[in-house]
Amino acid sequence: MKNVFKWILCGLVFAGSVAVAVEQRPNILIIFADDLGYGDVGCYGATKLKTPHIDRIAKAGVRFTNAYTPSSTCSQSRVSLLTGRYWWRSPLHPPKGVIAPAGPNALLEKGIEPLPKFFQQNGYRTAAFGKWHVGVGYGETYTDRYDWNRPTIEGGPLASGFDYFFGLAANVVNEPAFYIENDTFVGRGPNDRIEVNGKKVTPWTPDVLYKEDEVGQDTARKAVEYIESAPTDKPLFLYFASTVPHKPITPGTPFVGSSECGVYGDFVQELDWQVGELIGALRKTGRLDNTMIIFTSDNGAVVAKDEEFAKKWHLEPMWETYAAGHLSNGELRDGKHAVYDGGSRVPFVVSWPKHIPAGKKTEGLFCLTDVYATVADLFETPVPESAIDSQSFWPVWSGKSVASPRETVPARTSNSIFSIREGKWKYIEHDPANPTKRVSENSDQLYDLENDPAEKNNVFSQYPEVAERLKRELSKVKPATKAVKPSAGNLLLEGSFDKMKGSKLPSGWQLKTFKKGSDIGSASVEAVKDGGNPCLKFTCEGGKWSLISRAVDAQVGATYTLTLRTKALDSPTPATLYLVSPWELVEQKDGVIPTEWTTVTMTVKADKLRKGNNLLMRVDLDGTGSILIDDVTLISE
Repeated sequence: MKNVFKWILCGLVFAGSVAVAVEQRPNILIIFADDLGYGDVGCYGATKLKTPHIDRIAKAGVRFTNAYTPSSTCSQSRVSLLTGRYWWRSPLHPPKGVIAPAGPNALLEKGIEPLPKFFQQNGYRTAAFGKWHVGVGYGETYTDRYDWNRPTIEGGPLASGFDYFFGLAANVVNEPAFYIENDTFVGRGPNDRIEVNGKKVTPWTPDVLYKEDEVGQDTARKAVEYIESAPTDKPLFLYFASTVPHKPITPGTPFVGSSECGVYGDFVQELDWQVGELIGALRKTGRLDNTMIIFTSDNGAVVAKDEEFAKKWHLEPMWETYAAGHLSNGELRDGKHAVYDGGSRVPFVVSWPKHIPAGKKTEGLFCLTDVYATVADLFETPVPESAIDSQSFWPVWSGKSVASPRETVPARTSNSIFSIREGKWKYIEHDPANPTKRVSENSDQLYDLENDPAEKNNVFSQYPEVAERLKRELSKVKPATKAVKPSAGNLLLEGSFDKMKGSKLPSGWQLKTFKKGSDIGSASVEAVKDGGNPCLKFTCEGGKWSLISRAVDAQVGATYTLTLRTKALDSPTPATLYLVSPWELVEQKDGVIPTEWTTVTMTVKADKLRKGNNLLMRVDLDGTGSILIDDVTLISE
C-alpha cells in the first residue's frame, strides 16, 4: 500500500449527514478544571469540601471512574482534548515541559481540524473563557515565540475556531498577566506598547494587570454575560477552561474559609461556584434542558504529604489540605507531573436531559481525546482525519451500551515517560535514553489496579508476559506516525504564501543559514512561474543557505521515495539535496543542477529514526546561484 504526502498541508473539508437540524442540536458546555484531583469532588468521595453543582451534573448523567488524560500536565491535556489526538503527535508541542505562553498555537498545525472549528463548521456559535495555554501565532516549530507587540493577537483562539474569547494566555502566574478579549489585550489602545524582556511582559499601564484572587470570578462573569446575550439562532459550544484550582491558591474573598480543609478546599469550592453560575445562565436563557454538560480536569492535583517538602516548593496550601484529612487524588498514587494514576486519572461526568440517562456510573476506560469522536457520532458527521486517537462513546453516554470501545489508554508525561492501561493492568516503560531526574518513575513497572489502585506493588517480574504484551501495544501509539495523510500534488500552489523573517516563503518552509567566515551573504525565496506553472525560486548570494520543508510524520521500517523537479537559472548551479530527519542524516545527493528541468529521486528505508520520527527535505546552495523547485512529493510504502 502506498501513501502519498505533500509538505504544505491544506485544511480538510468534511461532509456528511446530520442527525438533527442545527436548531435542535444541543448546546455543549465543556468545563475544564485546572489541576483538580480525582478526589477533589463530592461525587468522587470528597467530604471536607462541598461541590454541589458538580455533583448534580453527575447525578443527572454518567460518571466515569476510569477516565484518563494522555498526560499529567496542562498544555498536553488541552491539545489532546481539542484535537482528538495524543499530544506527543504534535510537532508544535515541546517533547518535554509545557507550551510557553508565547509558543506557537498547536491547534493550528497544518492538517489539524480543532474541535472548536468542527463545531463552527457544524452551525454552532463558539466561545472560550479562562485559560488558553495551547500557544498563539503560526510558528513552524515549538521553539518559535510570538511577538506580543503585534497590533492584534494572530493565531490565537479566534483562528482556532472560536467566535469569542475572554481569558488568559496561560496560567495566572504566567505573563502577560492581563486579559485577552478576542484578538487583543483588554484596554490596549493603538499606540500602547508592551515591553517584552525574556519571560517578563510589561503592559503599557499597570492598571490592566489582573488580580490573582479575582480571575476566577472575572472569567465566570464574562461567560455568564456571553450566555445571556448570545442570540438563540444557533446552538452554543462553550469551552470554559477554569484557572482553578491551579496555583497560586488564591480563592476570591467570598470563598475564603468556606471549606473544612483550608484555602485549597476554598478554591475548589470557588470552582464549583463557577459551575453553578454557568448552569444558572443556561437556565435563565431557557437553554439548560437542551445542553450537554461535560465536566472534567486536565490532570491530577499537586500533592504535598510532607510539610518540609511543601515549604521547599511553596505548596503550603496543599500540605494544609492533606493535614486536614482531604486526599485530593483519593487513594491514587502521587499527582500532577507523575506517571502514576494520581496524575492522569481524572473526574469525568457528562449529562444531557432526556438523552443521557441519569445516575449512571461506568468503569470502562475513557480518554479525553474521545470527546471529539463522540460529538461527531452524535451529529452523524465524519470524524476529521486529524482526530486519529478519538473513539466514539456515544453508545455508552446514551445508555445503549455498557462496554467501553477502548481496550487501552496510553499516556506520556511531560518528562517523556510512557505508560499504558489495559483492563486491570498498567504498564510503565523504562527508557534508558531518557535523562529525566524522575529516575524511580523511569523504570519497568506493572501494576494490577483492580487489586492495587494505589500502585504500591510492582509485579513486573511476576508477569513478564503481560508486560511484554503491553510494551508491544504501547509501541503502536508511541511514535507520531498517524498524522494526516495529505493527497498527492504539486506543493507549490499559487497563493499559499506567508511572510517569514522578511522573505516570502510557502507556508511550512523555512530559510536557514550556515555561517562560513564573517560574511554569510544573503538568500531569498519567492514564488515564480515557469511556462505558466507555479514553482519556487531559491536564490543564494554568498554564504551557505538551506531551504527546509516542513516535516512529515514517518514510520520506522517504511520505505520513502522523495521526488522533485528542479532546474538552474542562468547557469548550472551546484546544490545538495537531503532527505533527512531533524536529528540525523538519512540520504543526500550532491550534484550540479542543469538549466533544463530534471527529476531528482531519493529512496530510503527509515530505519534510523530515533527521535521525533519525521522527515523533511533540505536543499543547500553554497555561493551564488538560483534554482527552481517544482512537484515535490514523498511516497511511502
